[in-house]
Amino acid sequence: MKKLIFSLVIVLLTGIASIAQNLDDAVRYSYLIPYGDSRFNAVAGAFSGIGANVSGVSINPAGLGVYKKSEISGTFSISNFVSNSNYLGYSNNNDIKTVLSLPSMGIMIATNLKENSSWKNLNFGVSYSKLADFNNRIMISGDNPYSSIVDVYTAYANGNTPDQLNNFDTRLAFNTWLLDTLPGNPTAYSGIVSQGVRQEYIEINSGSMYEINLSVAGNYEDKLYIGGALNFDMLSYEKETSYEEIDHDDTIPDFKSLETFNYLKTTGNGINFKIGLIYKPIQWFKFSAAFHSPTYFNLNDSYYASMKTNVYGQNYNDESPKGIYNYKYYNPMRAIFGLGFTIGEYGFIDVEYEWTDYSQNHFSTKHANTTFFDLNNTINNDLTYGNNVRIGTEWVLKPIAIRAGYAYYSSPYKNIKNFDTHVMGLGLGFRENNLIFDIGMNYYIRNDQRYLYDPAVMEMLSKPEPKATVSLDNILVSFTIGMKL
Repeated sequence: MKKLIFSLVIVLLTGIASIAQNLDDAVRYSYLIPYGDSRFNAVAGAFSGIGANVSGVSINPAGLGVYKKSEISGTFSISNFVSNSNYLGYSNNNDIKTVLSLPSMGIMIATNLKENSSWKNLNFGVSYSKLADFNNRIMISGDNPYSSIVDVYTAYANGNTPDQLNNFDTRLAFNTWLLDTLPGNPTAYSGIVSQGVRQEYIEINSGSMYEINLSVAGNYEDKLYIGGALNFDMLSYEKETSYEEIDHDDTIPDFKSLETFNYLKTTGNGINFKIGLIYKPIQWFKFSAAFHSPTYFNLNDSYYASMKTNVYGQNYNDESPKGIYNYKYYNPMRAIFGLGFTIGEYGFIDVEYEWTDYSQNHFSTKHANTTFFDLNNTINNDLTYGNNVRIGTEWVLKPIAIRAGYAYYSSPYKNIKNFDTHVMGLGLGFRENNLIFDIGMNYYIRNDQRYLYDPAVMEMLSKPEPKATVSLDNILVSFTIGMKL
């Protein structure tokens, strides 16, 4: 039962309007896999121990101090989000969503100090980086001989009079004749669907998290680089889900079909700070460390739900009221440690480790109440530490550079180990007469799961879980053009 309650919290429930914040929101806004310029992408983000990269500055602001010349650049990317699901043995549910974006822009300004000063440079940077991409489209379908979402509506409605039903699920089911009260008992319900049906689910996720980075860094004796940044985060997430049940074989009396639609949009802004250092004790070796404070967000949700049915030979439809909710959220701090090895002007190898504690995600409201008490307790109990590793290398064959990288992001869930993410990168770069042109290619691999409706109700009814396993991959190609100033 404990496993099912945990699953209920983290999944996206199709027919049940999952309006309230949940564990899945906490993971979405803290499980950050940064996107950047093409050079950064090609080495899978392994730049905090090397420096002098516009996107690497967002990981370790001390890298800004490594610049000897000012630089300006912008990046354009194309992502193909590929999904595949398996539900009750039905696995031919593939889909591709293509998204164009600008994952990185920035200007790094290098200023040389007095020749006899131990501080060689004082540099300033303004950049724009993508911290997370929420885009994907998931399709799930299959014949379910065991249960219907109407089973869940019936369980949720029981014990309530019709005027006490939830505006976003059970009231819609009652108003469209999926549910009716039993004769003589206004708090007991029966559902029109009594056996399995064809089930089809579509989920469309859109949006991203971006960060504006205002950074400053100094270079002391070409050995110690220290930097700090003030960051302003912008979050936009949109989810649409459509769920259908269809009686193709006409085996259920008075029932033809039902369709539910749920919409959620979350927007908000946050602020954090970052500090970092890079120390070079010998010419070919660098040690780096960076600290990211929690990001403090003010978020706003807007949402609604609707339902359409074909029952008793008639079409019915109903809509929920429009909902709006404002709240506060902060994601956890991060610590990054890196080792950088340079081979003169021929190239580098960077290895870095990132630690965070996903159980420190936290939701709250402006006024003291217990709205998020249970959710924050669930976050603390069911999320765990993040142990993330990035490895990247670049080799220079002037004017061409060849790059490759790999990153591993561990599962944020304490009891689910196969939700890791793997990132592989390749790329080429060109430098000539202060012109910069880079191309990066990345392949992102991760697994996920969806429950089409509440598995706890299915356990109560001794029916199988309506669970689909989902693979979510991303093939990204990015192009960067820039100039040394």
